[in-house]
Amino acid sequence: MDTLKIFKDLKDMLIDTGIELDGNMMHAHEVM
Repeated sequence: MDTLKIFKDLKDMLIDTGIELDGNMMHAHEVM
């Protein structure tokens, strides 16, 4: 099963995006 690998890749993507959109991500978390 590659589930863990896929999850890790997704997490890395989210981290990369979070670096660019750190402020927006924090704001989204507050709204949710």
